[in-house]
Amino acid sequence: MRNDKGDIIYPRDFMPQAEASKHSIHIDRWIIAEAIRLIAETNKEGHHYHFVVKLSSASLTDEKFIVWVKHNLERFKVKGKSIIFQFQADQAADHLRQMQKLTQQIHQLGCLLSFEHFAQDENAETLLEHVIVDFLKLDNELVKDISTNAERLENLNAVCTKANEMGIKTIVPFVEEAGSLSVIWQSGAHFIQGAFLQEPTTSLDFDFSSFS
Repeated sequence: MRNDKGDIIYPRDFMPQAEASKHSIHIDRWIIAEAIRLIAETNKEGHHYHFVVKLSSASLTDEKFIVWVKHNLERFKVKGKSIIFQFQADQAADHLRQMQKLTQQIHQLGCLLSFEHFAQDENAETLLEHVIVDFLKLDNELVKDISTNAERLENLNAVCTKANEMGIKTIVPFVEEAGSLSVIWQSGAHFIQGAFLQEPTTSLDFDFSSFS
């Protein structure tokens, strides 16, 4: 978002207020609609992208959420597998019953599910016992300084090993330097994200061939 002066306002600054004022559901729906519309456009160009769509806790408790998503998928003729819905792990744990129901509905649409800020603790492991998830985006505290911090690397390896045993793909964020990259591959992680690969951009023009 931008303010009256044109300055960028980041989600970490406006989303807490949006959730507190019950407006985050409208932001969620706008983001989903834009993502589906863009996928439809790129499909026509011969590209087939998968979008990770981060959602607020408001969508967890919105009874019309799935119906609305289904309508937009059908409207733009987009397959559900192109969308990966992502919720914060702690919010999913706080709304476990709703999360279980929503997970089933998400998968029925062919869409996928991801948890972000996933850490190594008892609540996180309990969550995976009750919810079928496709991806885990690990918490920053598991990744920070792993090239020099043996304890954090051990914790990262433990989470990735557990996820692999359950058939869950892992995403390691905040990869900022080459030293982290080499140990992450050895951990069994599936995907990485961070400035070491590419700074955030407003266009879909990243050249993946350089990593093939």
